[in-house]
Amino acid sequence: MQQSPQELSSGNGTPRLRGNWQNTIALDKVSLTATAYYVSRIKEVAADEGTLDTSCAAALYKAADGSDKFCYVHSFIYVDLNATVAVNDKFQVFLNVGNFLDARAPVAPAGYTSSPNYLTSWHTPGLIGRSFRAGANFKF
Repeated sequence: MQQSPQELSSGNGTPRLRGNWQNTIALDKVSLTATAYYVSRIKEVAADEGTLDTSCAAALYKAADGSDKFCYVHSFIYVDLNATVAVNDKFQVFLNVGNFLDARAPVAPAGYTSSPNYLTSWHTPGLIGRSFRAGANFKF
């Protein structure tokens, strides 16, 4: 829910909600799986920075116009895809596309520990971008 305390979140915040949803379509020897991941918004206040005020008035960064637009890091959603083909009972090949839609990590101006301006604990796929893996599984 908020950016700190440091000892609980390593400076990466604690989102109120996290979740994922997975669906698989299987046709004969081919399966396609999509997994969507969600991290809710995170408040950019730090109770370990000298105040116990966790309202937006205590946000670590203020907008020039006085608004609270820097009070929260936006929520983040990304989707992974995995395709598998069973060649026979003992051999499968697969292709995985991580962050299939190439979602970008939201900016977190108060991210101060792991990576300036980003929360790597929650948004790493959005920092890396789309990725690909291919492989095979053998049974003996």
